[in-house]
Amino acid sequence: MNSVVNHQNFHPFLIGSGRLARHLSHYFSLLNLGHEHWEAAREILLFSNAGSPPAEWLKRAAVSTHFWILVSDRAIEPIAEAIRRIHPDAKILHSSAAISIAGTTTIHPLMTFGPETGDLDFYRGIPLITFEGEEAPPLGSFPNPKAHLPREIRARYHAACVMFSNFSMILWDAAEKAAGSPELMRGLFDPILKTTLSNYLINGRSALTGPLARKDQTTIDTHLNALKNTPEWLLYDAFVHYFKETPC
Repeated sequence: MNSVVNHQNFHPFLIGSGRLARHLSHYFSLLNLGHEHWEAAREILLFSNAGSPPAEWLKRAAVSTHFWILVSDRAIEPIAEAIRRIHPDAKILHSSAAISIAGTTTIHPLMTFGPETGDLDFYRGIPLITFEGEEAPPLGSFPNPKAHLPREIRARYHAACVMFSNFSMILWDAAEKAAGSPELMRGLFDPILKTTLSNYLINGRSALTGPLARKDQTTIDTHLNALKNTPEWLLYDAFVHYFKETPC
């Protein structure tokens, strides 16, 4: 049976047409949470300046407790200002961990989202991150893990998100290229990648093996020589220097 979120204090109006908006709308449907969705975010700028919101907007806004802006970082503040021109007392949410906007509340789903929507268990497992110094959103009925972080670590937290997801993908792609023939070796590294991730989740950095952990400079030099004059050399050398500054 699907969980049901309390409708009395949270009926969000989702704004945006990107992946996150689509995933959140799907999740709320799985939770049987009533919500509204307005995909054409740019329209809000136009009709807020004209002072004539369409009837459909006013109808949906009337039943909504919060406006949840799900657009690119640079567009959040203009959209928030446009909403306030129409609804001066609006409670506004957004999901960017990178920026803090006065008078809004951040709810950052700690996850990377692909083109396909997931099942209820997938969405339930996503941590929802909020930050000190902002009004607390009504998330008590959500089954997700939650964390309320100090505002002073906000930028470092977001940097970690990028490193965990985006940087790790760049590293995996570079590792395939470093092998010399990624087309021939496609898929061969999948088992070691999955096992390495599992080992790290269980044991953290103590799971590290290989020439850096063994301080095997001869092997390290052999690798660097093999990768000479390639972009992958830059990555390998950067990891060698980083490890020397932060050894296990």
